[in-house]
Amino acid sequence: MGTRARGKIGESNTSFNDLPEEMAAFIFTKLPVKYLIRSTSVSKTWYSLIINPNFISSQITHSLSSCDQNAVLIIPTHLSHRNYCTLVSAETGYVFDKYEIPFTTKSGTLKFVDSVNGLVCVNDLRSSNTLYLWNPCLRKYKCIESTCFSADLFLDSGKRSSVIGLGFHERTNDYRVIRIVSCVDNKNVLVSKVVPKVEVFSLRMNEWREIQNPIGPRLSLFKFRKTVNSIMYGLSSSHPEKYSDEVGILSFDFNNEVFGQLKLPDDVRYCLGEIACFNLMKFEGSLCVCVFNKCVGGDINTHPFCIWLMRNEDGIISWTKRFNVVLDQFGFPCQLTKSGALIMISLTNSPVRSVISCNLKNLQCKYLGFDNSLDFKIKLPATVDTSFIESLVMHAGGDILLETP
Repeated sequence: MGTRARGKIGESNTSFNDLPEEMAAFIFTKLPVKYLIRSTSVSKTWYSLIINPNFISSQITHSLSSCDQNAVLIIPTHLSHRNYCTLVSAETGYVFDKYEIPFTTKSGTLKFVDSVNGLVCVNDLRSSNTLYLWNPCLRKYKCIESTCFSADLFLDSGKRSSVIGLGFHERTNDYRVIRIVSCVDNKNVLVSKVVPKVEVFSLRMNEWREIQNPIGPRLSLFKFRKTVNSIMYGLSSSHPEKYSDEVGILSFDFNNEVFGQLKLPDDVRYCLGEIACFNLMKFEGSLCVCVFNKCVGGDINTHPFCIWLMRNEDGIISWTKRFNVVLDQFGFPCQLTKSGALIMISLTNSPVRSVISCNLKNLQCKYLGFDNSLDFKIKLPATVDTSFIESLVMHAGGDILLETP
């Protein structure tokens, strides 16, 4: 076997391009996204490797395993107040990065829906008709204004209530958005005689399609949604402001497009009494239910939080109390970081709301330094994301959306 020619004595003419493709791809997965984008301009070989769907999947896998366990993406509600998102450490408050928001909504407000593999879904806080799929690291976004439904949907029966969710279809490597449109009366109570409409948007196909005769969301409204392992979960009730005995969890599997439903056990629902509130989160790769109350025993300075972890083993669902803490600060619990910090939006009598991180191990709370001056009529369950990672989703060079075979 011949040897490679050499230049000066002791010098080799070998280069990075001489590495086996598998080795080159492995090295590239370690690079931050901004350097990967620059690398696509170096050569056609590097460009082809980096935009390959298999490489993008490998980069996502590496990013999921190596991302900072305390990272929190803070999304502004009013674009006039702040037109960028901030990636910050829940432990130290250190700002990792800032991502300018490259679009604006009609009302100038944003509502965070969810994120999957670095792809963020947001919509106008005052309207769910216009959606944005956005990769902050790439500064690329797609505005979705279309729908399968007619403009006069439910016009004669009542007003519309829309639910949006983001998920991943594993078999086709496709990111999808679900929209469930229900009919509610003037008191925001579900009109049960009117069957909700369901449509799914495919990023890969760039189109909506309606799911005919959906079984599942007929008698309930989704609230406080979270996608875990390609399944969107949502607290359900026939009335958006009341739970009591009605509270349960609806689900939508993006892989088979089937709805499911399960009831919360009594020890989960009533662990803090009958007037407790709920929110859905993700922790340790599983769905969590956070049960919280403002006060116990008349002591307004104590704020208990119970976090239950759901396990699904061969179709058998079980619940384990993962955290049971009492904090001296109260806020609306938004999400858990991968390290177990509870991220909350402070609820005070001031028009300024702050993002707070609470370490559930030592019960220390940290003010992250991000204030939002907000209208009290605007609810704040979704202004932070603890699942965000750097990825190449939506990148295929130029402005072309990634298409996989």
